[in-house]
Amino acid sequence: MLPTGEQCARKRILKPQKAYLTYKDKEVFFLGVSVLSEDDDIKFSEAYTITFPVGKENGIGRMLGVMGIPLTVFISREGKITKKFIGDISYAELTANIRAMLK
Repeated sequence: MLPTGEQCARKRILKPQKAYLTYKDKEVFFLGVSVLSEDDDIKFSEAYTITFPVGKENGIGRMLGVMGIPLTVFISREGKITKKFIGDISYAELTANIRAMLK
């Protein structure tokens, strides 16, 4: 059985949420960028208990060269894009990249 859209969304959002809770006190900033309406943003954030900041897509996608969603972008302390992952990223890849950037 294939997962439904809601199950896929839940799996995708739980990874950054878990990483956020692990790294939020270690100089790591998380920002979700939403393409949903404001009402849908609120419902989504409440349904999935998202505690990291989520902002509206206001040109940041174009600035980062977004070609599809989901997209995970790693930006250094100096403001340089170090990696981009288009599509789903595993929790292991997510946290490995965070740890590498913290060195």
